Amino acid sequence: MAMYDLQRGAEQLNRLNLLFELTKIRSKNVRKAVELVLVNGYQEELAACAIDIDKKAIYRAIARLNNVNAIVEQIKEIDCGRRKPQ
Repeated sequence: MAMYDLQRGAEQLNRLNLLFELTKIRSKNVRKAVELVLVNGYQEELAACAIDIDKKAIYRAIARLNNVNAIVEQIKEIDCGRRKPQ
């Protein structure tokens, strides 16, 4: 698990939706399945069955979101570094 990976069942829906806006992930089914995993804590296989999509699509979407999240967190670290008194 990488330092900035999103955690199953630990993410806020509004934050997840903002991360989606920074990707090209537009499928409502993929978005809902990822929401089930990251917000509601479902296993990827269960979310795939619930939404009737291939679980590989969920894994790909989460991998992309993890990459975007890492960039967002690195930007936040830079911004916090600028605010520190010197």
